[in-house]
Amino acid sequence: MNKIIKYNLKLIFSYNVIAAFLLVCMSPVFFQLSNMDFISLAKMGELYLSLTGIFLFISLGNLEGNKSTWEFVYIQQVSYTVICLGRLLAMMLMNAILIFLPLTYVYLRSESIKFFDGYLGFIASAWFLGLLGLLVAEIFRDFKVAYIITLGYYFIATSTMNPLKRIQVFSNVHGNMDIKYGVYLSCMVMIIVYLVLVKMKCKRGIA
Repeated sequence: MNKIIKYNLKLIFSYNVIAAFLLVCMSPVFFQLSNMDFISLAKMGELYLSLTGIFLFISLGNLEGNKSTWEFVYIQQVSYTVICLGRLLAMMLMNAILIFLPLTYVYLRSESIKFFDGYLGFIASAWFLGLLGLLVAEIFRDFKVAYIITLGYYFIATSTMNPLKRIQVFSNVHGNMDIKYGVYLSCMVMIIVYLVLVKMKCKRGIA
């Protein structure tokens, strides 16, 4: 079991995590982190930090196929679906931690923003974008297509032409601090769809 955990951690925490971390570190370049108001915080959290989800999740799609490591997966006694779920949960936790890093500084240096204001909403936005990209990558087995479609949705959704009116991925920017239950529900649905796709791939044989 330890061997499986070490293998998967090494596999998923690669250049994608470095890219997401660098994006987070660049926050002070684009935003004034001291004495922020909520709208400025929302712009940083939803329109900027949410992009970390795209970097982190898309690389999980068809991972063994791109890394050519099917042989190692086949000899393990743990279900491949369980392995994929573990990877996904680890990446979701990593995403939440990365987003929390710059927000902690903002919370400590702002008098008008309470600790954890907007945090759950920012996580929801990042997970939604990441999971959307992951599904595309898993279906098409192509990272480039996943990035194009996910970034395309991002630019459309941040404009006045939001294609999913009932799922307000970027609602905090408009001053709505409610928890994004619809976005979280959509994330759960995408996780289930992803695991179903993985299960189907296992049944028909991994290629």
